[in-house]
Amino acid sequence: MFISNHTNASDSYSTDYPVVIGAYDISNNKLGKELATIIEKTMKTSQSGRVWTKKNSNGGEYYGVLRGARAAGVKNKLYYILEHSFHTNKDATTWLLSDSNLKSLAKAEVEVTEEEVAAELEKEREKNARTISVE
Repeated sequence: MFISNHTNASDSYSTDYPVVIGAYDISNNKLGKELATIIEKTMKTSQSGRVWTKKNSNGGEYYGVLRGARAAGVKNKLYYILEHSFHTNKDATTWLLSDSNLKSLAKAEVEVTEEEVAAELEKEREKNARTISVE
């Protein structure tokens, strides 16, 4: 799994929604949606969390960190950019400058991701167990 943590910027000071950006070709971005929701709930943003994907002009990953994660072989497209609201929003910035808030946010994100990663590891173990033959 690869996660790149960020904040975003906007011309509107009231914009505060979290954004989770995942692989452009993921078929079911359940984890991305769960992460966007947990960030929204933990930070108590006024706008709902969103999930985005974006391709570059060659049809691949637009964002360099996601291209790098794909190239490095991160399995099952479990790589994300987490935009933790907007640093152009005073309330979001104040919230993010609190160490206790950051600890709460990190804990919430880990709880969401650990379930998905555990499920992916179990699938991998089952797949490997089926491919081992005993002579």
